[in-house]
Amino acid sequence: MTGIALTGPNGGTFLNDAGDTVTWTISNGDIATAPDGSSVFTPDASNPDRIWNDRSDKYIIGTSGRRDGFLEFSQEVSGLEIAFHISFDDNETVHVILDGQLVDVSDLVASGEATWTGSQTTINNGFISGMEPGRQTLVITRPFTSIGLDHNVTQRGVGFDLIIDSAPPPVVCFSIETMIATSSGLEAIENLNKGDMVLTMDHGYQKLKWLGSRKISMVQLMSNPKLRPVRITAGALGQGLPERDLLVSRQHRMLVRSHIAKRIFDQDEVLVPAIKLCELPSIFVDEEVKEVEYFHMLFDAHEVVYAEGAPSESLYTGPEALKALSVQAREEIFALFPEMAEPDYLPIAARPFPAGKKQKQLVERHKKNSRELLFA
Repeated sequence: MTGIALTGPNGGTFLNDAGDTVTWTISNGDIATAPDGSSVFTPDASNPDRIWNDRSDKYIIGTSGRRDGFLEFSQEVSGLEIAFHISFDDNETVHVILDGQLVDVSDLVASGEATWTGSQTTINNGFISGMEPGRQTLVITRPFTSIGLDHNVTQRGVGFDLIIDSAPPPVVCFSIETMIATSSGLEAIENLNKGDMVLTMDHGYQKLKWLGSRKISMVQLMSNPKLRPVRITAGALGQGLPERDLLVSRQHRMLVRSHIAKRIFDQDEVLVPAIKLCELPSIFVDEEVKEVEYFHMLFDAHEVVYAEGAPSESLYTGPEALKALSVQAREEIFALFPEMAEPDYLPIAARPFPAGKKQKQLVERHKKNSRELLFA
């Protein structure tokens, strides 16, 4: 997140990681205030993701009576971190409200939609209670447009900071200038258009239904190294592939075809995130890239396509991948594929996705035995 700005007494704007301008407003109370009543909206140069910084041990968003605070956003955000800076007794509780609905924090954590850190902290019956002094944090990774915190004691307020987009979902895509096999020959991915026929491993030439892109600036790469691309150097996968260096996002999956995969998974072809392959020679996170533009290709189904000659996946429209897209991009995709907006929708993968431990086992055995990832 960049470009934090205060636009009035109760809100402001910022740019999210997709480059969209997001407006935020504080409702049901004043803008963030310190105990002396002064505004604490001050971007922190040492931590630019923060809307307001620490200038005392207790900042309050909310009213002067019941200590509750609500933030609303003009579009979905995710990875919002709530950093608490106060201790309170077991009989004091804080409830979390997302998009107007009281949520069970225990369920959020259990489902992976939130993480809770800090010592001597307690979540009871879905709410937070019994915190000890020190920094306690709740990071909510599911997208939402409004959040509220409700403290049950009117005489005291729970001090907290809100840090937006501190844990953005991973992007899954190819970098600019990646050469893609099409019916017209090799084409740079940025030159493709909706309707172009792209070569797939399983279904021949398939019509490109949607192409999206996302620019990642130098500032964003510095503040979130997980957005840096993985460089797969020419020939690193085996069989002379890729034909040129290939840059993909960390979570973008590459096809692995080998006897080792067959023995482990009873499938000779699986899809593995590029970041998991970095234990192997000539595959690494590129720290030299100053900025990067990622591109997503979407077809009627999840496909294996050819990038720099190497088999790799198209956009897999699972929940995490969709979260990484801008609101506009998701709306465009849902207009083409309304079923993807359904809560129980789950796409069919072109190849199996091994679990984390199995991925590690696969890579370790390839490394130990000096075997290529793509065996003819």
